[in-house]
Amino acid sequence: MSLLTGKGHTIPSVVHVKEVPENERHSTDGDSLASDNAALAALGYKQEFKRAFNPIEVFGLGFSIIGLFPSIA
Repeated sequence: MSLLTGKGHTIPSVVHVKEVPENERHSTDGDSLASDNAALAALGYKQEFKRAFNPIEVFGLGFSIIGLFPSIA
């Protein structure tokens, strides 16, 4: 195990990774959306967040984020 030092502090450079059990993994296929909706319905909620964005919305979001950079610099 190596140690990182800086300004008198010593930090171990070890990362512990835990494998997620197969039954707790999130899928990335189309069934994921249906299972998410079913889980919300079981809790008494309805999905209200739209997960699809049209190109003009993506452009507007990107434009606003890029516009922040000059104000920070």
